[in-house]
Amino acid sequence: MNIDFLDRVLLYMKEHTSFSASRESVPEFKDEDDELLATALQKLEKDGYVYTTTSVFKSGNTNTTYHISYDGLLALESCPNSWRNRPYRWGVQKEKLNGIWSITKIVAVVVNALIVLIFTYLTYFKE
Repeated sequence: MNIDFLDRVLLYMKEHTSFSASRESVPEFKDEDDELLATALQKLEKDGYVYTTTSVFKSGNTNTTYHISYDGLLALESCPNSWRNRPYRWGVQKEKLNGIWSITKIVAVVVNALIVLIFTYLTYFKE
């Protein structure tokens, strides 16, 4: 599943407040996206961004409706301006930045250790 599609579905949920899975198609999504919509909503529910309510009719049929949760609203609004309304894409970028930062810290420690060793070596031969 595409991360950008998850972001679009979450933003759709914010704009429309609820979604019933019994709909045939959603005009905001392409026909091939409609097939992935149920899976995307299940993923969003698993992540805590969406919750469901189930209605049981007298005929015995059930209807599941998806609603955006408070965590979903916070996820949309807590992204930096360049990643506004794209929490999944921001999460991927944040992981990449954390990896780069970790490597940078390791390189800085190694360079610092080498500089200390060089100055110690030069000081030893100077005396």
